[in-house]
Amino acid sequence: MSSLSSPTMIPLDVLLALPTAAEFLAHLGGIYEKSPTFVEQFYTENLCPTSNDASTTQATKARITNIKILFDEIKQYVRRSPSEVQLELLRSHPDLCLKLEQIDATQREDDEATITEESRQEQGRAGLATLTPDERQNFTKWNEDYKSKFNIPFILAVRNASKFTVLSALEGRLSNVNSSPQEEIAHALFQVDKIAYMRLLEKVTYSQNQEGHG
Repeated sequence: MSSLSSPTMIPLDVLLALPTAAEFLAHLGGIYEKSPTFVEQFYTENLCPTSNDASTTQATKARITNIKILFDEIKQYVRRSPSEVQLELLRSHPDLCLKLEQIDATQREDDEATITEESRQEQGRAGLATLTPDERQNFTKWNEDYKSKFNIPFILAVRNASKFTVLSALEGRLSNVNSSPQEEIAHALFQVDKIAYMRLLEKVTYSQNQEGHG
């Protein structure tokens, strides 16, 4: 699946001045996995010149002075969405097992179409392809057990994680006998937000009259 996101970083002030949702989504539509609706809702309610008066859009631009503030406002649309929409977001994330080099080549080709470019790059950095046979066996079993137990994929912001971090996190989440499905959903949403924020930082730079992200 092709990404909605533009490969070119855009200054924050230029981003906030984009006149259409399509242009805004071209830059930020991919921060939440296969779920551009949240970004579109933020734009429509705060920046769209045909849906808001000038005072609303100007107030939004004045309020969002750095990338963290921008993200905090976008993620509220995830947090306020119905539970079934949140579950759909979580289930849109690819299975971490799909990036193991040991996966059958035919299966991998079938699954490539379901993985966004953002996820492919992030998972490739986690070193999962270097798992030993024993590590791979444990990882595969724990991953399947987690999905069976909680009915959502195991999600971890793996961009800067080693394979040992991934294995330890998965084993820890699965072995937590006191964790309820609701707690796991909350934990998964927290990880999804981390993933989205790291993606955002690669798409938006500081405003032209600023010296940093803030």
